[in-house]
Amino acid sequence: MFCVLCCVFTGPARAQEVPGDGDAINLFFDCQGGGCYDLDFFRREIPLVNWVRDREVSDLHVLVTSQRTGGGGLNVTLAFIGMGDFEGQDQELTLSTAGDATPDEQRRAISDRLKMGLVRYLAGTSAADQISISLGAQPEPGGIVPGGPRGRGGPQAASAEDDPWNFWVFRIGGNGNANGESSFSGTSYSGNLSGNRTTEEWKFTLSGRYSRKESEFVVSEDLDPIVSLFEDWSGTSLLVKSLTPQWSLGARAEIGSDNRRNEDLRWFFAPGVEYNFVPYSESSRRAFTLQALMNIRHWDYVEETVYSALAETRFAASLTASMNQVQPWGRASISITGSQYL
Repeated sequence: MFCVLCCVFTGPARAQEVPGDGDAINLFFDCQGGGCYDLDFFRREIPLVNWVRDREVSDLHVLVTSQRTGGGGLNVTLAFIGMGDFEGQDQELTLSTAGDATPDEQRRAISDRLKMGLVRYLAGTSAADQISISLGAQPEPGGIVPGGPRGRGGPQAASAEDDPWNFWVFRIGGNGNANGESSFSGTSYSGNLSGNRTTEEWKFTLSGRYSRKESEFVVSEDLDPIVSLFEDWSGTSLLVKSLTPQWSLGARAEIGSDNRRNEDLRWFFAPGVEYNFVPYSESSRRAFTLQALMNIRHWDYVEETVYSALAETRFAASLTASMNQVQPWGRASISITGSQYL
């Protein structure tokens, strides 16, 4: 059994900015992650604040970030950043949703955690009279695992015994279409399948895809139709072992074929190491990694190349630096890769 803090806000709904509303808090809601598909929903659920669109005039900036968990759910972090009179009064709340949580369950979970975090800021305003707090033992919507402020408990990871899929997440997809007229006909279809398993110690992904596009053109009744066929397939795999909170060792492999690139068969294998300058616990807000790989690449060609080759194997080394930032001022992402054939 665990305790759940339930906060109920009452009062007239207010979906837009309301100037001159006494000591009501100006809230800037900055959601950079999943679960925030309907901002009007959050405005209706929490009517005791002024929802503003400019962080510079806000009293409180709430930055929401999220990342996928191994079970397919969301690990969400709400960073409450005090502005003006609340400057320095920052806090972070976290939550985790189950892999089968619906979008409505995800947004309600975020709304509940947002209400919880607002209590400390609303307590000193006239809105405090319209807040009701209760403690219960019921789980939160969407299979929520409670998470408190940083340093006082965070999202609790599900164990393999609690997950009937043992942390595996599978996805399958496909599409197709056909069209034609008197002098043209065409068909295309594709499919993909993937599976991944992510834990604190290991990450394993396996995926495959296939696509085919065929077109037929009738230029003249006296000539045979012109047929165009593009076909490609590929399979990729990634295995990573976490050695420390910042060092990882892994390998990536791929096999495939693409007739548009004159490839009868291609494959590569790339072992390497990665160092993350930022602890994994902060990865939803910022990440800075260096990845070094040693690549072994091979091609079998359908037709002889301009270099009179039907097959070739090459060795290469690569270094990739990546940075990702989700901060109150916005989002920034950059990646630089340098590689050299040996």
